[in-house]
Amino acid sequence: MAKLRKFDVDQLSADQFAAKMKDPDFKAEFEALYPVEIPAPTETVDPEGFASPAATVVAPSPVQIDPEGFELPPAPVAAPVAPVDVEQRYEYQPVDKHGRKVGGLQCIKYKTQDELIKKLTDNHIEAIRWGREEHAARVVGKPVEDDGSDIPADAERGSVEFVELKAKPLTADERFAIIQDMQDPAKFEEGRARFFESEFGVPPSKVRELLNTSQVTAKQAVVEASFAEFQRDTPDFYPDVDNITKLTGWMAKHELLPTVKNFKTAYAAMVKQDCLNIAPVVQQVAAAAVPATEPEPKTTAPAVPETRISSDAPPVQAPRSQAPSGLNDRTSSSNGNRPAADANSLTLADIDKMSADEYKRRLKDPAFGKYVEQLEAAVAQKRAQRAASRI
Repeated sequence: MAKLRKFDVDQLSADQFAAKMKDPDFKAEFEALYPVEIPAPTETVDPEGFASPAATVVAPSPVQIDPEGFELPPAPVAAPVAPVDVEQRYEYQPVDKHGRKVGGLQCIKYKTQDELIKKLTDNHIEAIRWGREEHAARVVGKPVEDDGSDIPADAERGSVEFVELKAKPLTADERFAIIQDMQDPAKFEEGRARFFESEFGVPPSKVRELLNTSQVTAKQAVVEASFAEFQRDTPDFYPDVDNITKLTGWMAKHELLPTVKNFKTAYAAMVKQDCLNIAPVVQQVAAAAVPATEPEPKTTAPAVPETRISSDAPPVQAPRSQAPSGLNDRTSSSNGNRPAADANSLTLADIDKMSADEYKRRLKDPAFGKYVEQLEAAVAQKRAQRAASRI
């Protein structure tokens, strides 16, 4: 009788297999071909005298046998693959309180979430430290480290000084002493200087210095003209109050005169240090088309038959009814209330009182954004005029 193989068992149907299992010889060969080992539970006794649960014995994995009856080598077990961390990027753009960009796009590279959290925490700690150091430096009056290396050697240096010229009253003794000195050839110059100082309140040398400075300042076409020319030559400069304050403050710190050249030098230094605000981008929205309205028919009063007592006055026309359109402030609305005031009647003080949500909602209107820019430009121009008048 041939030896039973797994291939022979696989060829049997369910009914044939059930019938074959009734044969003791077939059953013995089948159990030898498919061994099933069930370990008997063993009971152990611990030192205290209590029975401990039987140890679980893991049955050895059956040896694989091919259909021909030969044992197959164990299948290779694949080694676990270690997870590979992929580098990721987290980018964000810092903005100021008005939503304008401050600096460039920031990028943090990380591989795990913990690494990203650590880098963000370190950056925040460094920012807090720097802020506290700057605050302490301003409190104690520590000068900012700026060697002025961005200023060219041929820059016009100086300080703007205002001297009030007024007469200085003299006593009778002082007048007599001045007359005596001017009559003495050895003291003539000293007496003349004292006489001149009594008229203008300052020594003659100071008057000469003021006159020379005034001539130089006049040749520079004053601050307003210089700043206007600088704006025409530098269209990328955004003339808001903050930028103008930074520009003029930097020039005053380095004692630069308000000339066009110095304005350009200060602008280049501010751009290099990334200290200026960028002009906001106003999204242009197409204006909604106004639906055409049909002209209203003219209504006239019915003709009055002529009588003997009628006058020669022309007939009075019935008042024309006008539907409220809301396009102007001369026509009242249907409920008797006048329409809201035009946005162009607002001032910067009114705009500052707006909430953040209302200001964002109004900025969606291009006309409102343009009107705000005009107000800021007008304020900047007035500040420049006042600065020029002080020189």
